[in-house]
Formats: sequence, structure tokens, C-alpha cells
Amino acid sequence: LPTGKLIQVSVLSTDQGGITNAAKTATLNYTLSDTTYTTTKSVILATSPEKSAVKVNIPTANWNGASIDKYSGTLTFTAELV
Repeated sequence: LPTGKLIQVSVLSTDQGGITNAAKTATLNYTLSDTTYTTTKSVILATSPEKSAVKVNIPTANWNGASIDKYSGTLTFTAELV
């Protein structure tokens, strides 16, 4: 990394708050939190990587009420130097 630069990673859901089954007949709603993370050091070593706190939050009622199925969705991660 250039001197003084950090890496910032952000995550965005393109699912508008819910992942769906293949038939698009069931949706499992969720929210994201802690969606932006910036490193604290300008040098990241493979032996001591930093970890983000990005969270995908599925309320218990949504989880318990979801149909048993395979759900899929998309999260887009963007990394940039800041």
C-alpha cells in the first residue's frame, strides 16, 4: 500500500432486504449492519490479518418462519484505498 493509505471495504445488498428461493415463492428477510470497514494499519500482514465486523442479521421470527428451501442472494463488496 502507498504510505499513509488504508483499505476501506463496504458491502451492499442488491436483494432489497431479502433472499429468495429459486422459484421466487419464498423470501427470507434480513438487514446488514457494520457495512463499512477501514483497516487500522497501512500494512496488512498475512500472519495478522484484520477482520471486519460486517453482519447479516436475520430476525429469529424470520428464520423460524422460513420455508425449508435453498435461498440465494447477492452481497457486493467494494474495496478502495483511502
